[in-house]
Amino acid sequence: MRRLFVCLVTTAGLAGLLAAVQRPEPCRDNAAAAMNAIGAIQPRVSPDGQTMAVSYQEALWTLPRAGGAMTRLTSDPGFDIESTGTPDGKRIAFVNSPRFGRADRRIITRDGTDVPLKKRIEVLGTVLYQKLEWLDD
Repeated sequence: MRRLFVCLVTTAGLAGLLAAVQRPEPCRDNAAAAMNAIGAIQPRVSPDGQTMAVSYQEALWTLPRAGGAMTRLTSDPGFDIESTGTPDGKRIAFVNSPRFGRADRRIITRDGTDVPLKKRIEVLGTVLYQKLEWLDD
């Protein structure tokens, strides 16, 4: 009986000690802690620095760099990745790949309208595809 009493007292003491341990509060002043992660990849900032184009859920989206609502620009089959904006900020080039095998380069306006590929685009190496960059004619 005495062993049971000692065991109960020891267990209660340890439980009380664990409950009394102070845990630090999470940092609430850190600006990065206030940001919400959305899972978008491959962000590219527009030439004017005001918006970003990102790949999210197989589509190309834009959003204000300071935060705000996202706008979906593409909805075709495949993955729309590796975007880049024109120097004037009016168009976006990107890669569309149905299964990460064969890929097509496409250009759209900022509202999502398709544009025929007219500018020369140089392809620079990355791990999965190529980073697209605009060059002068």
